[in-house]
Amino acid sequence: MKRLVVETDKIQSNIDIIKKYSCGAKLIAVVKGNGYGLGLVPLARIVEKEADMLAVSTVAEAAAIRNAGIECEILVLTPTSLEDEINSILKYNLTAAIGNEDSAIKLEKAASEANVNISAHLLFDTGFGRDGFMPEDIDRVISLIKSLKYINITGTFSHLYASFSKNFKLVDKQYNLFTEICNKLQSSHIDPGMRHIANSCAVFLHQDKLLDAVRVGSALVGKLPLKETYGLQSVGYLECTIDNIRKLPPSHNVGYGDVFKTKKETVTALADAGYADGLNIKRAGDAFNFKEGLRGVYRAVCAMLRREILSCEINGKKAYALGRVCMLGTILDITDINCNAGDIAIFRHISPMLVSSEIPREYR
Repeated sequence: MKRLVVETDKIQSNIDIIKKYSCGAKLIAVVKGNGYGLGLVPLARIVEKEADMLAVSTVAEAAAIRNAGIECEILVLTPTSLEDEINSILKYNLTAAIGNEDSAIKLEKAASEANVNISAHLLFDTGFGRDGFMPEDIDRVISLIKSLKYINITGTFSHLYASFSKNFKLVDKQYNLFTEICNKLQSSHIDPGMRHIANSCAVFLHQDKLLDAVRVGSALVGKLPLKETYGLQSVGYLECTIDNIRKLPPSHNVGYGDVFKTKKETVTALADAGYADGLNIKRAGDAFNFKEGLRGVYRAVCAMLRREILSCEINGKKAYALGRVCMLGTILDITDINCNAGDIAIFRHISPMLVSSEIPREYR
């Protein structure tokens, strides 16, 4: 038996803290990536009561939320020019992101043929490089927007790429460019609607840049690349059963690779979860340059010096993993723990995003 337990009280506590730091800005709750690993629809049900709107990355995510009976406004953050996705935007009454001419024209055409008006947020690329209109094309964008008859612009947004960095100048540069864009829209008699550029980290580090709304995702589940001084709590822990309790003699190898041997007689148990379930898995570096390489080495050295060993709780006591984590099991030292086969091991230091989607999510 294994399951990812989601603590709803911690989600609510995180929302309360986010609202406190948001200084009255509206809350756009981002539930993309299967609800950051907690489950798309269950997380959406919880946060929709507190948020002004939901946001997702894909039309498919938004459709799943609608099919679950959730009726609040849903913003699809990624612009699309695909016919089936545009049809779904109309079908499910979604708020689209418009970030290029093709997406705008096709969305307008579909809306005119259906004789319906739809809402959309303009997306500008202020430095992220992923999607959105380029700032230097603002005059063309203004002409395009004025030609739209079936699309109502209800918001304008951009993505910060370094809101967690100590280099505040990077954020200032993006923010200033974004506000210039919004001002140009207004001076051209186009209402930018709800302006939003602040993400989870920006809520806590850049409170002078919150504008009309904040777009918060990772903060909902207490996972920020910042030193935690705000009261946010990590949400979610993995439960599994233990079995195969046995004694190993001194100097006995444990696990793959000849990396660990017992120093004395050791009582062990096998937890029925391993790296295939998300245990002891961390995101690999994905930027292949010298600076990121040094950071990776630094993190590895720090982990070694701190002797970061995977641990869990069994009957209220800490048990440490021995040797390498296996694909579907983890060998634990339970020498000083009174427990039996079938007891529960609780792994708290996990990332729900990396826990297999095949493992049930249980909200408590």
